[in-house]
Amino acid sequence: MIMLLEQWEKLPSIWKKIILKEWLLFKKCKFPLSVFLGDDSYGLNFLLCKALGIDSSEPEKDLKQLEDIISTGLKKIDENTIYEIFSMQFLYIPSEITYIAPLKYFPNIKVVDFHCSNESRITDFEILRRQSTIYVLDYADYQIVDFDKYSNIRGIDNVKYIKGYGFPNEINDIYSELNANYIIYE
Repeated sequence: MIMLLEQWEKLPSIWKKIILKEWLLFKKCKFPLSVFLGDDSYGLNFLLCKALGIDSSEPEKDLKQLEDIISTGLKKIDENTIYEIFSMQFLYIPSEITYIAPLKYFPNIKVVDFHCSNESRITDFEILRRQSTIYVLDYADYQIVDFDKYSNIRGIDNVKYIKGYGFPNEINDIYSELNANYIIYE
């Protein structure tokens, strides 16, 4: 556990904040991945507000309350939560994240989701070179990131880069990779 605490301390604050939100949404609240991956109109923060029961007709207040919950959670995080976070197999990478080097702390990662994070300019995916297959999702209805243009993503054999407009055909493969540890459907 000491090693995990050291890894946690090394994470940039933006990473800590985002992965704590994802842990809350997908692990603690057991929010279904199919809903998250199928509907990009609300975003992580609003879905988490809904899952935590703090959604109201005043979204600015809801987001402020969510930020307070996350700030408190970061101050009081325990070893078990850190262990569960670093054991996560699915991570959504929003556009605030501009590098993925911290993924080295996630040995069980199976899916890295960029869908609808269209400002991301990550160029180096070498950290994903592993023995197991890792799906990288880049799909949307209106604009994809298109890592082919400027990154090394296609040169990493174990990465299955799924890009395109609309819902990916490979989604059932992705769900089958995650169904032992995540709620897939409502």
